[in-house]
Amino acid sequence: MRFHEFVLGYGIRILNALSYLHQRKGKVYGDLKPHNVMHCGTEIKIVDVGSVRQERAEGPVTPGYFAPGVGQDGESRFQDDLYSLGVTLRELSAAAPPAQGLGPESLRRALDRATHADRRARFATADEMALQLRGVLRELRSLRTARESFEPSPLFVQSAHALDGAIGSPPPLSRWASGAAPPAPLGPVPPEPGEMACGLPVPKPDPHDGNAPRLDRLAEDDATALLQRTSGWDPSPELHLLRCRLYLALAVTAGDTRTLRRAYAEISRARRAIAPGWAPYDWRIDWHLGLLALAAGDTGGAALRFDAIYDAIPGEYAPKLALGYCAELEQDRPQALRLYDAVRRRNHSLGGAAFGCARVLLAGASGTPDAALAALELVPAHSRHLTAARTAIVRIKAARARNSPPDDDALKDALHRLGPLFHEHGLTDHRGRHRLETELWETVLERVPHRPLADFTAQLDGRLTAPESPRELADMLSLLYRGLADQARRSDLPDSNEIAEALIDRANSVRPLGFRHDRRHPWLGKAHRQRIRDRLSPRSSSK
Repeated sequence: MRFHEFVLGYGIRILNALSYLHQRKGKVYGDLKPHNVMHCGTEIKIVDVGSVRQERAEGPVTPGYFAPGVGQDGESRFQDDLYSLGVTLRELSAAAPPAQGLGPESLRRALDRATHADRRARFATADEMALQLRGVLRELRSLRTARESFEPSPLFVQSAHALDGAIGSPPPLSRWASGAAPPAPLGPVPPEPGEMACGLPVPKPDPHDGNAPRLDRLAEDDATALLQRTSGWDPSPELHLLRCRLYLALAVTAGDTRTLRRAYAEISRARRAIAPGWAPYDWRIDWHLGLLALAAGDTGGAALRFDAIYDAIPGEYAPKLALGYCAELEQDRPQALRLYDAVRRRNHSLGGAAFGCARVLLAGASGTPDAALAALELVPAHSRHLTAARTAIVRIKAARARNSPPDDDALKDALHRLGPLFHEHGLTDHRGRHRLETELWETVLERVPHRPLADFTAQLDGRLTAPESPRELADMLSLLYRGLADQARRSDLPDSNEIAEALIDRANSVRPLGFRHDRRHPWLGKAHRQRIRDRLSPRSSSK
């Protein structure tokens, strides 16, 4: 695979020279081929500059390397140089041994676009082609070395959504509903298609768009408000694409697919606003059509759109993340893991890729739960998805104690991770903390008969309350259940009262029994307690 990296390195340096020739001099090279490229130490030189000429001027060309559409006398355009370079790089790549992973496929797609028979489907400029080749080069390097090769995406805004499928959040209150299924945080449940459509990265606005200055200043999150504010703006492609995403968000929030019709109407307006004849070659249109297909439940149609985008921008993260999700929904787990893993290895901060890998690994594509945990552990401290990743690790480890055979050491580690999660890794929601603590301590209570409590609580973080006996553990868990019951009553869940009653039943079932109870657990009432004392007093006995 390293051979491909060398080939791409050569290609990027040649593209830098072609960019200078095209933009600064207004000339084409005209006759690019392997024999005209020399490797001199650490440098690449293009020789035989006698073929350099003005764009569309006559000049020499070599059969097999010049592009379709070049004139009979060698009249060439700038994009024809990119075609010749694509043929040259493909010829060099053919000498490499077969390689595994997604990197070689990304390289193939990049060269396929460079050598497309339709000039409009090729890369528009040398800089655009170099941008995609750099992305493919970083992908190849990260897959080979298993080390991050990060570079911010030049075309997409990184998503703020973890796209974790709920595993990166504390358990919901419905987890304790009466008759609820046994907890299964290991279950690899992907996000809903609508959630994924709204959570995938958003293309950066074209800086040359007529509305670009105003789009850059938008800070409102409310979709309805933004639709109102932008209704009177002058038409432009970016405006209509933004309004398409806003209608998409409204449709997903309301669960009303009829709103998607307005989103499709905005796509039609965006097509008309793009320069005549170029809309079919604009990957932004396909991206938004893929999102709409995903929200409508058409996974196959969405995958076709995202695959076309992968062809157009093979060095980017976003289409691979979207294709990985489509493969996951279609139960093609090896392909999903291949796509997610290529994105995750290149940029550890992308929670969507890390969680995608974890879900697929937990579902049994390959590897073990340890591999899923390793993928989440690599999410760095500076990532906005750190809290979700660390929460998922705690829940996965706790779940392993409920497996057969149970892994009590994993449960102990989960307990020891709670302190850092609450105080260092960003889980500041006290209600979420309460639910997560309850899930862990009830699992500990299940394991106490099989292992001493001290094995779980030894050297526990001092910022947490650690019970010293099984009785204290049961008493603490009873209080936790009662706290969750109060949380349920204050929630807006449709079955909040039923959940609260189920939690009170749990609290009563684990509460230690005895003659002495404090004010938190009133028992029988003052009159009954006094009657018992009178019967047991010495004066009563003497009578």
